[in-house]
Amino acid sequence: MANTNARPGARAGDRLGEALASLLAHDLRVPLGPLTLAASLISGDPATRSDLRDLARVIEAQARRLGRLIDASVAASRGARAPEAVPTDLGELAEEAAGILRDLGGQCVVRRVRAPVLADPTAVRDALAGLIEAVAGEGGGASVVIRADATSVSAYVAGGDAPACLRALAGSRPTDARSALALGAAAVFRAHAGGVEVDEDGAVARLPRADS
Repeated sequence: MANTNARPGARAGDRLGEALASLLAHDLRVPLGPLTLAASLISGDPATRSDLRDLARVIEAQARRLGRLIDASVAASRGARAPEAVPTDLGELAEEAAGILRDLGGQCVVRRVRAPVLADPTAVRDALAGLIEAVAGEGGGASVVIRADATSVSAYVAGGDAPACLRALAGSRPTDARSALALGAAAVFRAHAGGVEVDEDGAVARLPRADS
């Protein structure tokens, strides 16, 4: 009887998870576009007082973070979409991802080499940004080292909260922002025929090399 009762509960949990993913993907995303655009217009207007421009930049950065968190939560729950891959460089995407963390008040240093990949640049950049944030922790710092060999390229992300990120990736569903960012990043890299591994020192995100 226990197993019989568990199946409907599991199905109900799956339906609830799918309903939440749909809510995140659509309804909760709708206000973010106008909010981000308004903040961007205010921060980019030379006529705006400098203190208000700074405030608008904070609003814009946090709105974009919320959008990435929604995307990561949906990817972790549903799996990432099939990528629209184009030739790009993982090192350049890591630099952009590090800039996202800096906009949120964190610190991130990137060391890179040429690392050609076929990827959806926005999806991989945002996944890297989420992984960096998860490893760095709230207000923390991180470092990213890009390496390449004959068949793959890798982003090694080190930060003070790597053990917590490791625990987050051990789950199958997101339970908080850190686990959503980590699981969402893993889903995006898997969709690109790569993957993410985490240990006590940091995370390694791998993709196939484009010219291998």
